[in-house]
Amino acid sequence: MRSATTNETERRLVVKSFIIILVMLSVVYSSENQGGVSKVSVGVLALSADESQREDAERMTGELQTALSDMGFYDVYSPAQIRDGLERRHLNVPSLIRDPRCVLHVGRALGLDRMIYGSVEVYRNRAGISLYLIDVGLRQTIDRVHIKGEPGIDASTVLMSAVYRLHGQNDTLATVPYFGPQVDNKKGLLVSGTAFLGTGLLYAVINSLIEHNNGYTVSGENVNYRNEGLSGFSSSANQIPVFARPAALANSYTAVSDDAYGVLYNPAGMAWVDGPQMAGAYQYRYGLLDVMSASYVNRATREIGFGHALLYASDRDFALTELFFVTSVAYRLNHLFQSLNPLSLGVSLKVASSRVKNLSPDSPAGSSIGAGLDVGLIWELSERIRYGLLLRDLPVINRWKNSVTDHSYFEAHAATLHMGGSFQAGYSTLLVADGQIPVYQDQPWKMGGGLEHELFRTIALRIGMQKEIMSTDPTPWKITGGFGLRLDTENLFGRSLQLDCSYEHNTSGVFNVLNISAKADF
Repeated sequence: MRSATTNETERRLVVKSFIIILVMLSVVYSSENQGGVSKVSVGVLALSADESQREDAERMTGELQTALSDMGFYDVYSPAQIRDGLERRHLNVPSLIRDPRCVLHVGRALGLDRMIYGSVEVYRNRAGISLYLIDVGLRQTIDRVHIKGEPGIDASTVLMSAVYRLHGQNDTLATVPYFGPQVDNKKGLLVSGTAFLGTGLLYAVINSLIEHNNGYTVSGENVNYRNEGLSGFSSSANQIPVFARPAALANSYTAVSDDAYGVLYNPAGMAWVDGPQMAGAYQYRYGLLDVMSASYVNRATREIGFGHALLYASDRDFALTELFFVTSVAYRLNHLFQSLNPLSLGVSLKVASSRVKNLSPDSPAGSSIGAGLDVGLIWELSERIRYGLLLRDLPVINRWKNSVTDHSYFEAHAATLHMGGSFQAGYSTLLVADGQIPVYQDQPWKMGGGLEHELFRTIALRIGMQKEIMSTDPTPWKITGGFGLRLDTENLFGRSLQLDCSYEHNTSGVFNVLNISAKADF
């Protein structure tokens, strides 16, 4: 009797366990087939391409969606679904989203887990693909792939290979690194560079021929000018930091000069610009000088970038005015060695002109015409780290004519050596450092650095410090700070407009400086 009861109890336990297992299996099966929590939501942005390849890009965007869906663990949101979702939330929908911070913002607004975006190019029977995979929750790029197929391999095959590699899966497709789409704007470089430097040279010649003396003369004197004992310090206006963003970062811009602000900082940065930009700036040195600058940068080819800058400085009485015309050209070495990350070499050509008005009988008067050279390098050590090197004024040679004594002579500006680095910590924080290394015995060592942090993709807060070091005499600190405001102007002109402001405080109590500038991306 006792044995029969035990067998019945065991039978009931087996049946209950079997039922529980069946229920659990049905729940798992149901959740997998209904696209429940087991799947990762991913938003796919339309692949960007040249206007002539727009249809191919749309087709390949569809193929990208299909490939992700076939993996089985993705719940894919198409570009149309993303646009509809943003419109339902009354959010602005840019026609082309390529900044990772903007991509991240879109993913967070729609509650997606991941975002994928990139570009495609088919050039001379070869397809190049760039893909980025962003984790929205972690706020970071999981991985990125930039590959180009061998000649004759169709773009769809290269795209599938990129998708596999983006998810850590290897394949046997023969590819090489891809460094972005081809650009053919060499004519723009030649025409604008010739016209700009030609204008500068014409102005300098005319300025040197104009009589700037107010009628004062010196007679009976034999005044000799010699270059003996020239100082390593330069009084030239092109040593003054301009543009508000670099100034707010304590002028630590040698490694990050890849925009319209960078023409006057490191010519090597021109090889990293992503399209046409224009900038303008004004600097107020509290009753001493007014400094104004304007610049334009663009790409000539995929590897070559260029920029032009105009720099003007004058005191309030116009006793001394300086004008610089600067053209910078840089070449990015993408294929120097397969194991070496890209680096760029750049050079700036300068045409300089100055004039001095004598405001009293015992003050000088005259004008100068000159030319100079800057040489720079930027090396991308990783996706986040860059190193920069600059040799400025190598040298600038001015020919002066003193209108009072009717005497002419040559004067060189002292060269300076700068070295810097940058680290991009996430999407919103940038750390920079910079230093000046003495070339002449009486030049100081300078060390500085800065931090930039973005808020809401619109506001940038900046702070920096700089100081002369290894000096026998106490030297003041230069403390800088500022902010930037980035506006989406796609519906008005270009892509965006950036407004920047900075303030520089010198702990010695002199030479406090205010900078304002604006930069437009097209």
